[in-house]
Amino acid sequence: MSETSEDIKKLISSFTDLKDYFEQVRADIDAKLKTFQLLEEKHRGDVQHLQTQLDQANAKLAEVDKKASRPNISTNRHPQGLEHNVLFHADKRFKVTQSGPASLDLASLFDGRMAPSYSSTAPTKDNPLIITIEDDKGSWSKYHTQAGAWFGFTTRYWPAKRFKIEGNQIWSGKPKGWQVLADYSSKDYSEHEFIIKLPHAQYKAFRITIYSASSPEGKIGISEVFYINPEAAAPYTGL
Repeated sequence: MSETSEDIKKLISSFTDLKDYFEQVRADIDAKLKTFQLLEEKHRGDVQHLQTQLDQANAKLAEVDKKASRPNISTNRHPQGLEHNVLFHADKRFKVTQSGPASLDLASLFDGRMAPSYSSTAPTKDNPLIITIEDDKGSWSKYHTQAGAWFGFTTRYWPAKRFKIEGNQIWSGKPKGWQVLADYSSKDYSEHEFIIKLPHAQYKAFRITIYSASSPEGKIGISEVFYINPEAAAPYTGL
């Protein structure tokens, strides 16, 4: 009888140990399941985020494809090249002057060719090169910038490093005088071309003041100066 009782005790102890083992296994499985659920939820969010990014990228690509399929023509807001440059041969058609110890071949700045003119001396802060283009014929000054107009210049080498650009504005038929359009007189500019979209107005003159340039001796080079206003000139007027 005592042996049977002892066997039963051992059996109960074995079942207890087995129960504890399975409870531990179940706890481990529950913990791993919870971890898996958390990971699944996190990755579901990541997948949704990636899908959103993919949808946005596809939308942008579709817009690019749409724009790429359009004819490559000038519009009011997107002119192509220099075809609506108002200043072709400005030295002959309008009043163009320059002052300062440095000077450029004015004719080459407005002939539509990108062959540069270089100064033989360097402009300085105290003695800058000043180029002024005036509409003394009342030609382009009567046209408002409307949807868009741009002014700038380009060169092969020796671009302007310190300069200022001003425009003589008319607003609602009344003169506003000279307004600063771009000012790099106290900070360096490092590109070989400069172009700015003009504030809304009519412009009767532009003035470029160059204080220094990027050649080793400080000499300046300019290939072309342009004022692009699609509503102020038919394509290639003046060439």
